[in-house]
Amino acid sequence: MKNTMKNLWKILFAGVVALFAIGCSDDDNKGGAEAPLAFEEIEVRGELIDIRPLVADAELFPQHAGYIIPAEAETLLEGEMVYATSIADYRGPASFRMGGDGMVYIASEMADLTKYGWRKPTGSFKSGHLTFYIHSRSCKANEWVEVPYVEGEQTCSTILFGKKMRVVSPPPPGVVIAKISDEGFKQRHVTNVNIHILPDGSYLAQCTNVTGNRTTHIYRSTDGGESWSLWSDSAMPMNFTRMFEHNGALYLMGTHTEGGRLIICKSEDDGKTWTTPDPVTGYGYIINDRSCHHAACSMAIYDGRIWRAMEQNGDPIRPFAVSAPVDSDLLDPASWERTNISTNTEGWTLTNGDRISQLIEGNVVVGPDGKLYNLLRADCSQSANHACLARIEPGTGQFKYELKIADSDFITFPGGNKKFTVIYDEPSQRYWTITNPAHERGQAHSGIYANGVSYGLTRNKMVLCYSYDLKTWVQYKTIVYDKDPWFHGFQYVDWKIDGDDIVAVSRTACPEERGLPIRQHDANMMTFHRIKNFRNL
Repeated sequence: MKNTMKNLWKILFAGVVALFAIGCSDDDNKGGAEAPLAFEEIEVRGELIDIRPLVADAELFPQHAGYIIPAEAETLLEGEMVYATSIADYRGPASFRMGGDGMVYIASEMADLTKYGWRKPTGSFKSGHLTFYIHSRSCKANEWVEVPYVEGEQTCSTILFGKKMRVVSPPPPGVVIAKISDEGFKQRHVTNVNIHILPDGSYLAQCTNVTGNRTTHIYRSTDGGESWSLWSDSAMPMNFTRMFEHNGALYLMGTHTEGGRLIICKSEDDGKTWTTPDPVTGYGYIINDRSCHHAACSMAIYDGRIWRAMEQNGDPIRPFAVSAPVDSDLLDPASWERTNISTNTEGWTLTNGDRISQLIEGNVVVGPDGKLYNLLRADCSQSANHACLARIEPGTGQFKYELKIADSDFITFPGGNKKFTVIYDEPSQRYWTITNPAHERGQAHSGIYANGVSYGLTRNKMVLCYSYDLKTWVQYKTIVYDKDPWFHGFQYVDWKIDGDDIVAVSRTACPEERGLPIRQHDANMMTFHRIKNFRNL
């Protein structure tokens, strides 16, 4: 009581009337204590609920350009407003509660909701072919109120207005390491997720974009991934980063955000501080190509050299690989050589008629035959199940090593049209990967996915797979799954083997208390996942 009165006097002194109330448990909340709400805050329940600003000319519903907020909608309610809604096909908010007593407004296709306890409409607005009527209701603090929805008479989501809102959302799968900051929510998305195990057993997880465009953040966990804290943000802004250890030092290899040149940074204090490439001397710049592309895929040691796959940006993107002697200075550009760049710009047509448009985000791996391969993601609009096992061989011309791609190199690979990481595990004598198969491709709603989600964007299933020979792959175990393919994405997974477990980080798109991500591709968080006893699931 003393703390409550103290807080109240502080708020009154600031000139703002507010009240904080501790919510009560109820059946719908499974008996758990509800988080306190500010006086004007509204908490919303429902399926795929988004929180959006009420701004004229913006899209009224997520992922739908067919309904726009008209200017008159802003004038029907006083002050700046946000609103809760869902995709146009869903019912929208199912229930809500407020932090204090007050008036609440909804917009519904229904012209009369008086029998549900709502007042007669105070106004209306049109969007597309629909007319929305504004209804109001006086509500008590912390009282859950059902939002009326009449099946068969309403065709789209109801809209709930308020000054401040949050969504009752189940926790994301795994452990959340980092989220896009509030000012960047729906403006940026998490990219370049990496995981590394330090010699002391602690984990480092790296990603970009959390607080700014291509800003590099590294987080550390000393308790097996249960909790994480920011470890370093001193590395320069980079894209397409790969974190790896070599000869006792830690490295970040990626592209300079200005120009796309391939660069490399070094840390000798477990990733706390990093060297900065020198544009004058070229120290830290690997090659001069200004259009490099890749992802956090597997690297390999082979023939006394350290290898990483890369691509040259363009239409299409074209693969190659870079390598340096294992005992060389990796920051010296003279240490690095690259293979030829694939010259095929027409794509590949497989025997079943499927067309591969480009090969990207390759994994350099040593095969069971002792030869070096680049296992590449294969972009294909007809299937999610192709990859290319290209060969890296000694060159016969100007290149010391050559990347060779033949029609016979294409293999069946579950989820092969999205990025994956491949690692060989000696105890099981298998190659392992985590992919995004797309068995449920085609799920549609009336907005941007009216024709169904493509194979390339179906990312709502994370699956552990294995192979004995890199050619034949088995879908072994589903790790994470959600039925919604439009806003859920468990993708770009990077992982390591830690004893009997796999530890992994995911570029995760998932609904949260702030609302929905823009789409499944545009991840709003990086999450950690542990697959226990993975060899014996």
